[in-house]
Amino acid sequence: MKIESKSLVSLDVETRWNSTYLMLESVIKFQDAFDLLEEQDSKYRSELLSLKGLPNEEDWEHVRCMLPFLRGFYTSTLHISGSLYVTRNNYFHEVFGIGAMIKKKMITSDDGFKKMATKMKEKYDKYWSNSSNINVLLFIAPILDPRYKLGYVSFIISQTYDEEKAKNLCDQVEKVLRDLYAHYSHEVGVINENSTSSSEKVDEEIVIDVDDDPTTFLNNQYKRLLEENSSGTAAKCELDWYLGEQCESLDNKFDILSWWKKNQVRFPVIAAIARDVLAIPASTVASESSFSTGRRVLDAFCSSLTPKTVEALICCQNWLRSKNVPIDIEESFEALENYEAEVKDLPQAISALTFFDAVLYSFSMLFYAVFWFGVDFEMICSCFFVLLKGLWMFCVLSN
Repeated sequence: MKIESKSLVSLDVETRWNSTYLMLESVIKFQDAFDLLEEQDSKYRSELLSLKGLPNEEDWEHVRCMLPFLRGFYTSTLHISGSLYVTRNNYFHEVFGIGAMIKKKMITSDDGFKKMATKMKEKYDKYWSNSSNINVLLFIAPILDPRYKLGYVSFIISQTYDEEKAKNLCDQVEKVLRDLYAHYSHEVGVINENSTSSSEKVDEEIVIDVDDDPTTFLNNQYKRLLEENSSGTAAKCELDWYLGEQCESLDNKFDILSWWKKNQVRFPVIAAIARDVLAIPASTVASESSFSTGRRVLDAFCSSLTPKTVEALICCQNWLRSKNVPIDIEESFEALENYEAEVKDLPQAISALTFFDAVLYSFSMLFYAVFWFGVDFEMICSCFFVLLKGLWMFCVLSN
């Protein structure tokens, strides 16, 4: 039949999100096998005919058209359920991306797709149509992503909601963002205000006549011009500077945590906000996985482990499964030199063991065996002389 796939066919499970997609994705590879079963297996035909009938070519074509649509849901659930990377900033894209996919299928020419998409849109609107019920932190997280910021969030909102709802939601998002910034400014200890007012600058200004010092006078004139030109941007706070900068390129390999680590000196307040907001997982999969790991470590046979030991085991497992950490070559060489020094002193420690000490230790062990275990005395004596001969040769060779 020339079926190249070596995968297995999976069944649909009602309690699992992606089981329908995984079932269809695996079964489409074995269409020829199912067609052959229909021809040669009478039990297969009778069982399916008693249910909903045998799959025909139209059914297989419908599965092929359905797979790309369901693949979007599959990838979205994988993106927001990860545990080794930040997921909070991805949740916004996945939620509204799914809404856009459903809208697109509602205007397709396929009546089956259109009917299915209409039902899905009703369920989608149940959670996302009322903007007042949405947690605003959902919109804050992508703003803290330097690839998107506020402009992208405003664009998506305008594409999703009507004009009035979009305007109200954008105003609410910006207000919450600035309230967060004001709160964290006091926490971090950064005050983004002009140190002096324009009137104070005029009072501090030293008026110098051109006849007294022409160079100083011209420098003061130029300084005043620069201050007037920059008066429109002087009042900008750190948040305005961040939002006004050009966005980073849309790279899938972009590491948002590394970016904030490098730029926390430039934006200390926003970096503090990002540290707290981006640390929130988008789903409970990561925490549930931690509890599952805990149950595997602390089971009925290992129930006496202390909390510190359990924590150490779980952390070690997480570190071993994480990405590779570069090895410190200098530290490795130092450890190797220390190990070689210890091994070098080992023969001297062995040679210090005298023949009398070895015999005394062996005799005591044999006496212990006779006394406690009732071992045959003749067998003990024969073993003792063999051991004595070996110890004598060992001491001679080592000296």
